[in-house]
Amino acid sequence: MRLFLFLVVLINYMVFSQTPATIIDNNASINFTYLGKALENQWVSSILEDKEGFMWFATQNGLYKYDGYRFYAYKYNPLQLNSLPANWVRHLSQDKDGIFWLSTLGEGLVRFDQDKNTFKRISSNTPEGLNSTITFSTFVTSNNAVWVDADTGLFRKSGDDSTFIKIKRPPGKTSISETLDGQVILSIDKSIYTYNPLNNTLELLYQNAPLNQLSVNSKNKLVYNYNGMVFTQQSNQAPTPIIIPEFVHTISNVVNDKCVFIGNKHVYKYDFKTNKTNKLRYSTESINLSEINSLYLDQNDIIWIGTSKGVFKENKAGNVFLNSIDLHARRILDDKDGLYIGGENGLYYYSKATKALKVIIEDKSIFSLLKTKEGIWAGDMIGAVFFIPSNHNVTTYNLQDQANKSLKLYGLAEDKNGFLWVSSWEGIYLMKKNGLIVKQYKFNKNQDEKELKAIKIHIDRHGNLWIVTVGNGIYKVPQIANISSNKVAFNYKHYHHIPGDTSSLNTNTATDLHEDSEGNIWIGSDFGINRYLPEKDAFEIMKIKNEVFDKKVMAIETDANNLLWISTISNGIYVYNKAEESLINLRKTDGLLSNACLYTSSMYNGNELYFGTDKGIQIINPDLIITPKINKAPLITNLSVLGKKPLENQVSILNGKTINLNHEQTDIFIDFSLNDYRFPEKINYYYILENGHTDWRKAAANRVNYTNLNPGNYNFLLKASYQTEMETPIARLTIKISKPWYQTTLAYVLFALVLALLILLFFQLRFKQKLASDRLKVVEDLDRVKSNLFTNISHELRTPLTLISGPIEHQLSKQKLDKDDKEELVLVKQNTDRLLNLVNQLMDLARIDSGQLKLNVTRRNLNLLLNQSISAFQYQANKKNIEIRSKIYGLEEVWFDSDSIEKIVSNLLANAVKYSKPNTIVEFEAHQEGANLIISIINESMSLENKNLSELFKRFYQSNASSEGIGVGLALVKELVNLNKGHVIVKKINNNKILFKVTMPIVKNAFTNTEIKSNDTLTNNLEPDHTEVLNNDDILLIVEDEEDIRQFVKSIFKNNYKIIEATNGKQGLAAALKHIPNLIISDVMMPEMDGVALCKHIKNNPLTSHIPFVLLTAKVGEAHEISGLSSGADAYITKPFGVEKLKVRVKKLLESRLQLQEHYSKGFRVHPKIIITSAETEFLNRLQDVLNKNLTHSEFTSEKFVEKMLMSRTQLHRKLKALVNMSASEYIRSQRLAVAKDILTNQNVSVSEAAYSVGFNSVSYFIKCFKETYHKTPSQFLEE
Repeated sequence: MRLFLFLVVLINYMVFSQTPATIIDNNASINFTYLGKALENQWVSSILEDKEGFMWFATQNGLYKYDGYRFYAYKYNPLQLNSLPANWVRHLSQDKDGIFWLSTLGEGLVRFDQDKNTFKRISSNTPEGLNSTITFSTFVTSNNAVWVDADTGLFRKSGDDSTFIKIKRPPGKTSISETLDGQVILSIDKSIYTYNPLNNTLELLYQNAPLNQLSVNSKNKLVYNYNGMVFTQQSNQAPTPIIIPEFVHTISNVVNDKCVFIGNKHVYKYDFKTNKTNKLRYSTESINLSEINSLYLDQNDIIWIGTSKGVFKENKAGNVFLNSIDLHARRILDDKDGLYIGGENGLYYYSKATKALKVIIEDKSIFSLLKTKEGIWAGDMIGAVFFIPSNHNVTTYNLQDQANKSLKLYGLAEDKNGFLWVSSWEGIYLMKKNGLIVKQYKFNKNQDEKELKAIKIHIDRHGNLWIVTVGNGIYKVPQIANISSNKVAFNYKHYHHIPGDTSSLNTNTATDLHEDSEGNIWIGSDFGINRYLPEKDAFEIMKIKNEVFDKKVMAIETDANNLLWISTISNGIYVYNKAEESLINLRKTDGLLSNACLYTSSMYNGNELYFGTDKGIQIINPDLIITPKINKAPLITNLSVLGKKPLENQVSILNGKTINLNHEQTDIFIDFSLNDYRFPEKINYYYILENGHTDWRKAAANRVNYTNLNPGNYNFLLKASYQTEMETPIARLTIKISKPWYQTTLAYVLFALVLALLILLFFQLRFKQKLASDRLKVVEDLDRVKSNLFTNISHELRTPLTLISGPIEHQLSKQKLDKDDKEELVLVKQNTDRLLNLVNQLMDLARIDSGQLKLNVTRRNLNLLLNQSISAFQYQANKKNIEIRSKIYGLEEVWFDSDSIEKIVSNLLANAVKYSKPNTIVEFEAHQEGANLIISIINESMSLENKNLSELFKRFYQSNASSEGIGVGLALVKELVNLNKGHVIVKKINNNKILFKVTMPIVKNAFTNTEIKSNDTLTNNLEPDHTEVLNNDDILLIVEDEEDIRQFVKSIFKNNYKIIEATNGKQGLAAALKHIPNLIISDVMMPEMDGVALCKHIKNNPLTSHIPFVLLTAKVGEAHEISGLSSGADAYITKPFGVEKLKVRVKKLLESRLQLQEHYSKGFRVHPKIIITSAETEFLNRLQDVLNKNLTHSEFTSEKFVEKMLMSRTQLHRKLKALVNMSASEYIRSQRLAVAKDILTNQNVSVSEAAYSVGFNSVSYFIKCFKETYHKTPSQFLEE
């Protein structure tokens, strides 16, 4: 019976009782924004707005939360406990406790606690319990009961119970809703049921009623969709249809007595209170009906559409944009059924009905328009004024006769006398409507301006003519009608920018002038807007909440609601509510055609606004603009510590909460959201941190961060407003950062106790230190006395030793000294040198004790230094027939103090040679182990006992009374090794050998900065310096039998000289005679011929006698040095030698030869009196004799010169080069020129006679050579 009644009533109402609701169709559109990012191409099956205003989306790939700025995803993660159990979420709902109930595919019903961020699958082990893996939907009633539609049946739990009970029902798709009185209604497979809580059963209400999408409105009526139609129905009453003129595919939930229906081409917003339906067009290209899965209306009346491709959100700002006209527009006029549009392409008429464009004036730029009762007036950029009546037959009036002159007509206005005022780039014209020019008026402009550059004129309600210019400010002509009627003379007031005067225009570049409905004059410029103050005859710049509006303005209009619409050059359109001082910015992202608007291109006809942009004309319905007010505080959603895990036990909403942090958690982020989706991108947040800063600061987005907060209590205050700061509700969060333990009161007490104890211990320690210091002072005084004694004795001994050594050297230098006397004197000299060496060692020990001896560490070649040191002892070892075998590995680039190493090695080698038996072997080895240098010296000892080894390094120790020396050398070795941060040991080997082993660091980081000498100010004494090059043609002969020493010397000079090598004196002599080198460096002890003999041969041979000679030797002592110097050597250097010393000696010897060359070359005369050696004297005498006999003969050439000198060409060349730095030919020519100069000076001869007399065959060649040498010709020389 119920079924029959339902169908009859339904059909009757559908046929006879369709009282249509009022449908508002103003051809408006509704704009949707696609939310890409996380939800792009996602299957969205359910949408929900939670109690806090966050939007939730159930998808096939997880659950998503949205706050207007960003998405938060919840997905299945097998590695994370309490994560979402299944990614396919089909539906979700929220109960009164804030718990979410999720229907999933695969894990059934899931309970989500957002505050704890935990997901829990709900299942039961009982046969009748909820243990489904597939659930379709959930529903929460007003008493917090939860209903679940699953594949295994229908389940319910009460609000105070956790157990789901199965409700018997027929199979089929289920939709659940609830009336205002709490009655649960279910639609199951074309049948309607009510729930009876007393017996927990479903009772059939209607059958065969294919209803779906059940909702309930505020009148307790069911709202549902039946076969593409929408009905409301009170319980037990007939249904009432809501007439929608197209098939309805889906309906939304009911919110605030409003519901949304989606048809084939339109969206309908229905208001149950007013029974009115707004019909809105939407883009079916972006939203496909077949893809819609869910339709949701939130508390702010915003529509959300979930599709198989993602989510679409209603764009509230975009709803104001109706449509557009694809035409460039500088002026727009409304004319009832159409628009007149002037632009760079001409003048067009636009039909509002057909949206068609008609060309009226083509190929002329029309930038001024005026509507009068007679018709339309237009002006172009040349100087023509056009009249267009209703039949569009155009009449043209030219303002000037010059065809090549451009007047640029930007303004047209009509005064109350019916005269037309036309503004041009030069001035303004008064014109009658028959085209007659009455008069032209010009203005005094800025000095730099030659044109008026007027772009708009306007006659206000008081009859004043305003002229807007680009660069010349604003002009006002009062009572313009009195001028056209000749009542008053033409006069005007000029307004311009005055620097420093805030009551003047803020710029001279104006772009538009607008008079609102209240008579206010607004002037747009390239820096904001000026409002004219008539009572002060001044201007004020427009400010919003004390902030200057600084955008470049293009056009201004006022709508019926007294809102100011401001178009800009690149920032879209601003809507300014003067009463509330609120500002909303509309941009391309909101649906605006373009952000780039055109100047003076706007119009308001009372219903619609028109603004010209670079993409065309945007048509706007200003009545649809929303200037939302914010009446709630933002939600503080999260506080996180930089680089740390999320804080434990933190709830989802922190408003009014207190967060406790420790002293290490001082860098924090705070997230917040207003959850207002009308214009989320236009919301600004302002915040204060009490105890941090007290001024409201604007957040860059919906997050702020603080760094390095000090311990203490902070109150974080937050508010939100649209575009500009306003007084809105404030959210508060308290943050407490605890002090570190060492800043607590207990810590301070403990610190005080510890300090008191430390003070007590300090005074006790000071007392003990005083006692120890007194004792130490006594010891130090004794050491100081001992050190001073050694120093004073050493200094006192050096003077008598010098006085003894000097006379002995003098006696030894005598040639006729008796042999026995010489031997005795040599013995005295040796012991004097030995005693002097001991004195030097004592002084070194004294310097170490006093701390005066400092390390001087550099990076050098230790291998070469060690080889030199060993070579220096070869002579002493050879005298005892002792062989020194050395093995040195690497050590080319290490850090060490060369003075310390040289003294250590020299003392150890001297000790080894001294105490070794004759005909034995001394083994020397050095290598690097890690960061250390290892030096070991082994020699056969002379009956040294093991028990005495530990005493060897003590000062003044002697193993027996007959031992030589005073026991200082090894003591100095130990002190030097210790100074170098190393150690030395000694031990017996095989009862007849003794080993000394030195270990010390040779890496840079082992030494302090004060111990390391900078390489920037140091010349490495062991390695060659190539910074100075004398002459790469100089030849250096190195004669040395030891390969290492020879290669080392070669490395010093190889980049500066040509090097010739020889391994003994005999080879060296042959090389010297062949190459005539510039300098010779030779060892003394060599096979076949030693260095002394070589030196004698060199110095006694006229070919080589000029060559500087340097002797290197290991023979130490003045007797050996005297012997070497006596052989003719120019320098005598002992091994080991310093690189700098050798280089300086070589450099000075070569410089002395250069000075000799300079002396000889000046006068080109030979002066034998300055010759050093007899061999050179003999050579120069022979040279002088050959020149005297042959110089004036023209056949005397360099070949004859070589022949006469009895030398080879190369030998003579090298010899002359060394003496005068000339070749043989050059030298002959120079001598001939010198003789010719004397002849010209002293004899009365011609130039040719002088040339032939000295051996020149060519006078011209003689003149050329003479000029090159004396820088003047012979004739000029004679004139002078």
